[in-house]
Amino acid sequence: MKAIRSFLAAATCLALAGCAGSGGLLCSVKSDGSTLSDLKAESCKGDESASFALGMAYENGMGTDVDLKAAAHYYKKAATPSSGQTYIYVPPAGHVDGYSMPVTTGPATAGNAEAQYRLGLMYRDGRGVERDLKAARKYLEMAAARQHAGATEALKDLPAS
Repeated sequence: MKAIRSFLAAATCLALAGCAGSGGLLCSVKSDGSTLSDLKAESCKGDESASFALGMAYENGMGTDVDLKAAAHYYKKAATPSSGQTYIYVPPAGHVDGYSMPVTTGPATAGNAEAQYRLGLMYRDGRGVERDLKAARKYLEMAAARQHAGATEALKDLPAS
C-alpha cells in the first residue's frame, strides 16, 4: 500500500510539472499539421514564443475566432518567468526517506516582455480576465523592467490599486 501511495505521489508531481509548461503527463497536445495545433504542441513543451504567438492569434482572431480568455491564458504562459528548474518527489525506497529532487527543465527566462505588457493591459481593462489593477501593475512592471516603452507609459496612466 505504501508503494502505491508513493507511486501516485510521484506521478502527481510529474503531471503537475507538465502543467507548468515543461512537458509532462498532463501536457500532451498532438499536432494535426495546422499552425495553431503546431503552436499548441510547442507551447505545451514550454516554448515561450509559441505561447506568445497563440496569445496574439486568439486576441486578434488570426487563424481562429477571437477568444480573449484563451489569449490571456497563453500570454500568461509566455509572460511567466522560469527558473529553469522544477522539483519532483522521489518516494522512499528501502531505508532511504523520500525527498524532493531538483530537475532542470531548460534555461532560466525572464518571460516575454510583450506578453507581460499585453497581459497587463488585459487585466487593466478586464478583457478576457476579471479586471484586476494589482495584477495589471505586476505584469506592466515586469515588462517595464525589461525596457518595454508601452508598459512604462501604461504604468503612468494606471490608477492606484
